[in-house]
Amino acid sequence: MWLNMAIELSGQYRFEFSMGPLQDFIFEGNLVRFEINEQTGNYLPDFELVFDTAEDRVASIVNEGNDINVRLGKSTDDGLIDVKLVPANISSNKVGDGLRRYEITGLRGNLPYINNTKVFTTTVKSGIEALIEIGGRNFGVNNVDTNVTISTDSQRWIQPNITDKAFANNVWMHTDLGLTSYPAVAISVDGKFIIRDIRLLAAAKAKNPDFIFTDSPTNRRRAILYDGDYSLENESGFINHWMGYGRIKNILTMETGVEFQAFQEVTPHLSLLKNLVRRAELEKKHASMGIINDNVHVNYWNAFLRNLQSCAIFSSYPVNLSFHNLFQPIRVLDICTFNERDLEKKLISQSFSGLYLVSKVNRVLEHRQLVTTVQLVREAINYPAGTFRSQEIAPLA
Repeated sequence: MWLNMAIELSGQYRFEFSMGPLQDFIFEGNLVRFEINEQTGNYLPDFELVFDTAEDRVASIVNEGNDINVRLGKSTDDGLIDVKLVPANISSNKVGDGLRRYEITGLRGNLPYINNTKVFTTTVKSGIEALIEIGGRNFGVNNVDTNVTISTDSQRWIQPNITDKAFANNVWMHTDLGLTSYPAVAISVDGKFIIRDIRLLAAAKAKNPDFIFTDSPTNRRRAILYDGDYSLENESGFINHWMGYGRIKNILTMETGVEFQAFQEVTPHLSLLKNLVRRAELEKKHASMGIINDNVHVNYWNAFLRNLQSCAIFSSYPVNLSFHNLFQPIRVLDICTFNERDLEKKLISQSFSGLYLVSKVNRVLEHRQLVTTVQLVREAINYPAGTFRSQEIAPLA
């Protein structure tokens, strides 16, 4: 007999689980751990589910032929998110008299997106329009969440017998949003295919962020009180060595035989700084040669250099923080304000406080506790001191 009960803390969070004919087959007494993650980049959310059960039917039903349906949120009054999960790896062990423990890992249930291959060519359209089309046919037209509808490029985008995920990566990296911006892509737990023009996003949310992370209680709307233990990291050295110092790419035009050089700069949007944190004496590297023809837009490789470099540099300074026992509808690619007090808890620290982009959201339900860990990222701290390389003006094609 199944207990018809959800796992909840009234008004704070609620989780419901079902699979095939099994309704509410996971409840507070048998759940060991549930973890679900989303991150920026073109990745399906992943999960881990661990539970104990004495029900023999579970063995025949827990497989990739049956979705695990999870409803989660703050409460039924505030609306719950419906999440379809597909098991990928399943293990079970005997843990007591008549009990088995199941450990399941897998992905959000949009597997054709990462598995099925296609040969396809779009009509002439911009990269953003192509991304919207790809997202619509995999996640539903109403589940494409974008703040931009067209980019400055235009061409036929070719899918050469690869998955839609790989095709979207191709289009994303070669989409041209101009010299001062770049596109970001993510897939959220609730199944939204998110596309953002970062320049437009930062400008729109500068005075009205999606959430405010604070270490002091406040009644401000969408404020989240984070735990005292958090980490501030600086990964600019590694990222600069990889992409941050820039790349020069020689481009050959097939029809004319004309060769030219392309390089791109990253425009800061979230930090208060003049120059990015890059050592002054270190020069740009040379990338492998690229080829363009009449089918691709003129800034095909310029956009690639700018987008890849921007995605890398905007993850240089991550902040990892957590909050407990309250479901918040925070998603990847939200813009948040992070407020950090100084050591005397009096003034907001100027170095790390300010606007950030949400890069990862991790939710863990375990031991009757819901812990949400969020990674915030941006290109640098505010007002960095040192001798840095000056920003260059990238040439137009």
